[in-house]
Amino acid sequence: MKKLLLFITLLFLTGLVACGGSDETETADSTPTSAANTPTAVSNDTPLQQEASVDSIEILILESFPVQVNVRARGDLPDGCTTIDNVTT
Repeated sequence: MKKLLLFITLLFLTGLVACGGSDETETADSTPTSAANTPTAVSNDTPLQQEASVDSIEILILESFPVQVNVRARGDLPDGCTTIDNVTT
C-alpha cells in the first residue's frame, strides 16, 4: 500500500514539474540591437495567415448515386502550434 501511494505521489509530482513553466532570467547583452532587426509586436488576438505546404493530393470518386468526391490533401505544418482554420478553393 505504501509503495502504491509513493508511486502515485511521484507520478503526480512528475506531471506537475513537466507542466510547470520555466522562469527565464534576463541577461544584459553587450551588443546593441539595431532597429531593423527588432521584431515588431504581434497581437495575440489576430491570427497569422499563410499558405500551407501541400505534399500530395488524392482524389477519390466514390461509387454512389449521386456521385460523391473526396479529396485528401497531405502536407506539413511548420510547428506544433499551427492549425488549419479553413480551406478555400
